[in-house]
Amino acid sequence: MNSENIYSRCVAEREKTTPIFNTSSYRKSSTSSSDWEEEIETVAALIVLQEDVKSSRTWVHAVNKNREKLGEFHHLVPELRQCSKRFHMYFRMSKEEFDYLHELIRIDIQKQNTQFWRAVSSEERLAVCLR
Repeated sequence: MNSENIYSRCVAEREKTTPIFNTSSYRKSSTSSSDWEEEIETVAALIVLQEDVKSSRTWVHAVNKNREKLGEFHHLVPELRQCSKRFHMYFRMSKEEFDYLHELIRIDIQKQNTQFWRAVSSEERLAVCLR
């Protein structure tokens, strides 16, 4: 969401609601003071909306959280391994060639798991590369 869009939302919200500051008891010396107060209200609302946008971001999308349960690799590849002809059609190599290639490059393409997420396995990385 860009800042112009947030700013326009703030202005629209300000017009619908009561002002943040109660300015009715203040003596208005000029219109510039009133404009300045309105600008402060808008900026304050903009800051609040930006904080809401920042807090709503997710680290890992919900679709990716279920990758190990619902993903293509975890369902399809085990089935393909049972039928060597289908495996060869899918990866354009035999299971033995796939395993040999995986052993050759496994160390170079593997990633480490962290506290926040599980890394994509080296076998899955190879499968994605071949597809």
